[in-house]
Amino acid sequence: MINRVIAILSGAALLGAVFATPNVTRAGSPTWYVGPNTHVSGGSCDDPDFSTNESNDNEEVQDAVDAATAGDTIILCEGEYLFTDQVSIEIDLTFIGAGEEGTVIDGQDTTRLFNSTANLTLESMTLQDANSTGMNDCSDANWRDGGAVCVSGTASLRSTQFLNNYSDEYGGAVAAGEVRITSSVFTGNEALLYGGAVVTEDFPGEAFDAASFIEASVFSGNIAPREGGAVWSNNGPLTISRSQFIGNEAGRNGGAVWALDLNVAQSRRNLFRANVAGDLGGALYMYSNRRSDAARLKRANRFYRNQSAKRSASDIFVYR
Repeated sequence: MINRVIAILSGAALLGAVFATPNVTRAGSPTWYVGPNTHVSGGSCDDPDFSTNESNDNEEVQDAVDAATAGDTIILCEGEYLFTDQVSIEIDLTFIGAGEEGTVIDGQDTTRLFNSTANLTLESMTLQDANSTGMNDCSDANWRDGGAVCVSGTASLRSTQFLNNYSDEYGGAVAAGEVRITSSVFTGNEALLYGGAVVTEDFPGEAFDAASFIEASVFSGNIAPREGGAVWSNNGPLTISRSQFIGNEAGRNGGAVWALDLNVAQSRRNLFRANVAGDLGGALYMYSNRRSDAARLKRANRFYRNQSAKRSASDIFVYR
């Protein structure tokens, strides 16, 4: 009888260990797994360290962030992640998903997704329907920037898709001190002021020389009622290569791109098509003291059917 009682108690303890919320430490491991499967011991997507439940999934992702140390990687396993609040990050971290169709993070039109005061890398996922209305930026300043992602340092984005995100000030999808964007897609994002998809700017308290780049990426149908329908860059230099800007719109200047400091020599092999500016620079509005820059960009890139109020600036306007 005693042995039977012991066996029952041992079984109950084992079940409790399996189904209880994990208190994960795994000291020394540089990789953490978050996903919909049941946690037992952790360390893989089949046995994640933190188990999501398709509701308030930001809480489990936040738990992974809190367990991590600087430089760690958090794997977001295949599945849909529903966020009701942003994940706050204060150390350099990398998040890797299961592909643009495999890992989808949805803000449900209520919240920003990631807010980082350090450097942040996102790879192989989709971030959609985020909304940062009323949420201060990642440096706790008065601006409300980055509909899906706000990063006061460098945002490195690889093979990541941003769909239908919104900011009521700057950067409909992303606001960062510096961006490094590769093989990513930005569609249908909107900012109420500047940078329908992406903004780069100097955040308060951040002192570094930004050298942003965008390569092999697509920006389509992004909107900013003021400037930079797709991209607004207020620091620099910014290099854009092998990318497509299609059907973006700015109410004033820079239907696709508004850039304070564009790296003209390296910005090449881009397509600008059917972008619209309400005032100047249907495709591109830029600052430069070199009269040859517009002609140089025309030779190195393709421009088709862009529009602006001033016909001579339907493709490029250079402010001197």
